[in-house]
Formats: sequence, structure tokens, C-alpha cells
Amino acid sequence: MAPTRRATVPQRRRPAVAGSRPVRTATRSAGEREAEPPAESGAGPAEVARVRPRTPRPPLARWLIAFAAAAVLLAGFFLVQGWRTTNSAVAQNQALVNGPGTAEVAGQVAEALRRVFSYRHDDTASTEAAASEVLVDAARAQYDTLFAQVREQAPQQKLVLSTKAVSTGVRELTAERAVLLVFLDQTATRGDNNQTSASAAQLGVTARRVGEKWLITELQPR
Repeated sequence: MAPTRRATVPQRRRPAVAGSRPVRTATRSAGEREAEPPAESGAGPAEVARVRPRTPRPPLARWLIAFAAAAVLLAGFFLVQGWRTTNSAVAQNQALVNGPGTAEVAGQVAEALRRVFSYRHDDTASTEAAASEVLVDAARAQYDTLFAQVREQAPQQKLVLSTKAVSTGVRELTAERAVLLVFLDQTATRGDNNQTSASAAQLGVTARRVGEKWLITELQPR
């Protein structure tokens, strides 16, 4: 008996559709990327720091540094100049080292103040004559304003004023200029009521040397 042959049915193939075949992408997973060893660099940490570009200094910072340096230089300059000026002023001021000169100006100024601030109601002309000899500039203008009142009131009150310098201190003294502080005691007697009063005064005096004489140029009540 002959063997029975099975009929073979050919399998149909599905038609391929364009783009349906899976495409392997080149993107690697995160795990694969982390597992990948880092690329070797030819420079170590020290070398990397060495070649790092230097950050440029801001323009404002450069200006501040330059300004600070200039301020230090100026401060030193003014310090030296101030020291020279102070030493020069001390060298010129003879009030503490020139005993005869100090005594001379103190004596002349004390006598001048006694003469111009002492008067009698019946002889004011003598006092005005003394003022014209020892007062100049601003001191003379101040005195003329004050004495105008004396000429008016002294005869009515029969006033007699006596002035004395009790202390004279020379603060500054050069060859041509002196600054003094003078304390005065004054006694006033009024003949119209026979009353006597005493008072004290303090004056800042500036004097200028003219030849052998010291003339008062300024009077400042203290």
C-alpha cells in the first residue's frame, strides 16, 4: 500500500510595511553612560588650577586702590608741612625765650592802657592826646567811638576814672608784632553824688612795633 502524501499548504507572508521594522537607536541608557570610564586628561588638578584664566580686577576696585594710595601720600605730605609750619611758628615766637623783649612790650602796652583809660572830667583833652600817640588802626577807631560818650557824660557826672594794669601776659612776640592779654583794675569816682565804684576788665591787645615804640593796633574785650 502506497504511503499517503499530505497536502502542504504554503504559508502566506504578511506584506512588510515601511517603517514598521524596529530601528535600533544609538542612545545609550543612563546606566551605560555612568559605567563608561571618564576620559583621561593630560593635566592633574594642580595643572588645571595653574592654567585657569585670571579674573580681571573690576575698574572700580582699581580706582579705589589708586585713591587710597594717593590719600596716604597726601596725608604724609600735610603731616610734614604741618610739622614744618608749627616748628617755624615756634621758632618765630619769642615770647618765652626773649625776656627783655617780652618785658619791653608788656611795659609799654600797660602804660599805654593806663593813659588812654584814665581821665578827668575837666581834662579829657590830655587823655585824647595820649590816645593819638599810642593807638592806631582799628584800636584808634574803637577808642574814638567810646570816648565820644565820655566827653558828653564826664562833665555832667564830674567823673574821674583811674585805670591800672595789674597783670600783663605776652602770648606771641615777633620782631614786629605782639599779642597780649591784659587785666585791668579801674576805679571810678562821680563828683555829682560822691560815689566810688571799682571794676575789673580784661583786654586782648595786638601791638605793632614802629621803631623803638610799640603801638596798639587792636583792642578786644574778653
